[in-house]
Amino acid sequence: MSVIHVLAAGAIVVGSVASVAAQTGTTTTTTVERHTVAPLSLRPEQRRMIVRSVESEREIVPTGELEVRVGRRVPSTVVLSEFPRDVYVEEPRLERLRYFRVHGQVVLVDPETSEVVDIVE
Repeated sequence: MSVIHVLAAGAIVVGSVASVAAQTGTTTTTTVERHTVAPLSLRPEQRRMIVRSVESEREIVPTGELEVRVGRRVPSTVVLSEFPRDVYVEEPRLERLRYFRVHGQVVLVDPETSEVVDIVE
């Protein structure tokens, strides 16, 4: 019996919300589109070239906890850098990516999604 009362009360609340929404006449639709970059298959010599090209760049010092894993998003507070031009000549696939350095690693990020694509050590 109490289940019926709860369901009936819920129907009244839902009905009230629906009628309020109908009275305003405004509908908002949000579409989220994700463009995930396919994982890179970098050869060891390409990885060495990436590290050499940015080894003189400063590493970020994370404020708080920063979890760096492939597929995870980096916070918007992390500043992403472009690679030097010669890196793009050697490996054109990197043109769509940006990077940052942390804990001796070069973290490759898709700037459109802020997702980590690869981590080069």
